[in-house]
Amino acid sequence: MTNSADPLIGKLIDQRYLVAEIIARGGMAMVYLAEDTRLDRSVALKVMHSHLSSDGEFVSRFRREAKHAAGLSHPHLITVYDQGQDGDIVYLAMEYLPSITLRDRLRSGGALTPRDAITVLDGMLQGLAAAHNAYVIHRDVKPENVLLGHNGQVKLSDFGLARAVSTSTTTNTLIGTVGYVSPELVTRGATDARSDIYAVGIMFYELLTGEQPYRDTMPIQVAYRHVHDDVPAPSKLVPGLARDLDELVLWATARDPENRPVDAEALLGELRQVRSTLSDAELDFDPTGSRSLELAPTQAVQRPARRERTASAAHPGPDDARNIPLTATATIGTSKAAGRKSRKKIVALAALLVVLLLGGTTGWYFMAGPGATVAVPANLISETADDAETTLSATGLEAQTREVYDDDIRKGIVVDTSPEEGSRVPKDGSVTLMVSKGPELFAMPDVTGKSLDDAKDDIAGANLAVGKTSETYSEKVEAGLVIKQSVKEGSEERRGTKVDLEVSKGREPIAVPDLAGKSRQEAEQAIDDAGLKPKVTEEFSDSVAKGTVISQEPAATSTLYRGDTVNIAVSKGPEMIDVPDVVGQQEDQARKTLEEAGFKVKVEKILEGYFKTVRSQDPAGGGKAKSGSTVTITVV
Repeated sequence: MTNSADPLIGKLIDQRYLVAEIIARGGMAMVYLAEDTRLDRSVALKVMHSHLSSDGEFVSRFRREAKHAAGLSHPHLITVYDQGQDGDIVYLAMEYLPSITLRDRLRSGGALTPRDAITVLDGMLQGLAAAHNAYVIHRDVKPENVLLGHNGQVKLSDFGLARAVSTSTTTNTLIGTVGYVSPELVTRGATDARSDIYAVGIMFYELLTGEQPYRDTMPIQVAYRHVHDDVPAPSKLVPGLARDLDELVLWATARDPENRPVDAEALLGELRQVRSTLSDAELDFDPTGSRSLELAPTQAVQRPARRERTASAAHPGPDDARNIPLTATATIGTSKAAGRKSRKKIVALAALLVVLLLGGTTGWYFMAGPGATVAVPANLISETADDAETTLSATGLEAQTREVYDDDIRKGIVVDTSPEEGSRVPKDGSVTLMVSKGPELFAMPDVTGKSLDDAKDDIAGANLAVGKTSETYSEKVEAGLVIKQSVKEGSEERRGTKVDLEVSKGREPIAVPDLAGKSRQEAEQAIDDAGLKPKVTEEFSDSVAKGTVISQEPAATSTLYRGDTVNIAVSKGPEMIDVPDVVGQQEDQARKTLEEAGFKVKVEKILEGYFKTVRSQDPAGGGKAKSGSTVTITVV
C-alpha cells in the first residue's frame, strides 16, 4: 500500500507506538503496523476515522467495548493489548499477525474444500465460543474479520466494534455487513450469541460454494431475503457436497433463533461430529470443479445465469471490435434501433415498478406491519435500574434485568442494554438491562509451599494476577517454593488483583569465620554470631599459648549452613609431668629414670664425678616440669 501521503507514518502515538506502514483500510478505521517502543514488539494499531473519533458518544462506547474485548484471551482470538486517545487520534493496539483475511482467500481461490472449510470454521468457532462463554457477542462475523496466519493460525478479530460504531450514528443502518445479518437484527434490532451463529452459517455456505446465498445491488433487498427466505442448501449450488454439510448450514441459518445452536460451543461440537463421519472423498471434494449449471431457486431473482458472449457484428468481442468496418454499424436499421429503445423503456419501467412494489411492501412491513419498531431510549446506561425501568415503561417497552459483575460501576447501576441504546425493537417488545452487582470477587488460594510455576497457575486460575516476585533464604522451605504471599488465603479480591510472592532460595550459605589467634571465648562468639555452632576440644601445645585456638575445621571461608558445627582445638599450653627424685642414685640409673619419665638429662660433675652419685637435681624431684624439658643432675 502507498504510505507516503499518510500523516501518521513515522509518528509516535501516545509516546509509545511508532507507526511504520499501512496494512489495511476499513470503513471505520485504518490499520497500521507499529512498534510498541515500551515493550519492543510489533502491534497492529487500529486508528478510528476522524468522523468517529470526534464523536464523544462513540469514544465512550468504543472504550467500553475495547475493554470487553481486551478481557478475552484465546489462541484463536486476536489479542487486544491497549486502547487510548492521543489528541484526536482514537486507537486500539492489537496483536500483529502476518496474515491474509479469509475474504482475500475467497477472492483469490474461490470455494474451499469441505476439509479446509471445516478447519477454518473449527478455529474460528473455538475463539467465538470463548467469547460467548464470557457473555461477549461479536456482532460482525464475516470473512473480513477472520485472519489466516502464514503458519496456519486462524484468528477472529474486531469484537464489539460494530456495536460501538452503530451507536455513534444517527441513521437506522443495520449493524454488521448485510450479507451476514440475522433476521432478528433486521426485524427487532436484537442480537445474542445465536445472531453470531447465523453469520457463521452464512459464512460456511460461502466457504463451501464461493458465494453468499443472497446478493443484490440494494442492501434492503438482501435484508428482506434474510427475513423471509430460508437459506438454500449449499449442494443446490454445488452438487456433490455431503448432505451432512447441508444440514449443518441449514441448522445454523434457521430464521427462528430458537431453532439454531445456542452458541458457538454447541455448533463447534456438531461440526466436529460431522467431520468425524465424513469420508476422505467427501472432505476433499473440490467445489470449484463441480458448480451446478442451474442456480438455486432463491438466487434466480437476483442474479441471472452467466454466459459467455460470442463475437458478432452486433456484439463484437474485444479483439473483433477494432476490425469491424464503419459501414457495418451503419447498416443497422433505424427501425431495429427504435425497437430496441422501445423495449429498453418497457424493461426499465417494469424494473421500476418491481422496485416500487418491493420498496412499498418493505416500507409497510417495517412502518405499520408486524415489523413496526420503536427505538430503545438513550441514556439508560449509568442510570439506576429503577429509573431505567421507568424510562422504558414510558415508551411502552418491557424491562427485564440481568445482574452482571462490573469492576468500575457500583451496584444497582445499568452498565449495558440488550438491544443497545438506539436500536429498533418491536413496539411491544422488551429490553434487557444489565445491572451491576459490583465487582466480581475471587477467593485467593493458598500457594505457599508450591513451586513458582504452580503458584502462578493457581493465581491465574483464580482470575488474579502475579505481582512482584522476590527471593529470600529460608531454613525451612526448599529452594524454588513459595514462602509468603501478599494476599491472605481465602481473601475475596477483584479480578486481576496483583499478588506479590516471596520465593525461597533455600538455606542461606554462611562463610566460616577465621579463628586463628583468637581466644576460646572470642572464637565461640564469632561462631555464634555467624549462626553456626562451636564444638571445642583442648590440646597441649608447646607453641600456642594456653586458651588460644590451635586449629579449626572446616577452614576459614568454607561454606556451611545455619546451625552447622565448627570444630575448634584450643591450647591447654605445654603438657606438665611429674619430675622423678633421683638424688642419691648412681648416674646411670638416674639418667635412665629421667629419660623414661620424658625428660632430657644434663649432667654436671664435681671432682669429675668420682663416686658417680647424684648429689642434686634441677628441677627438684617431686615437682612438675614440661614434658621433654631438661633436668640437670649434679654428680660427685
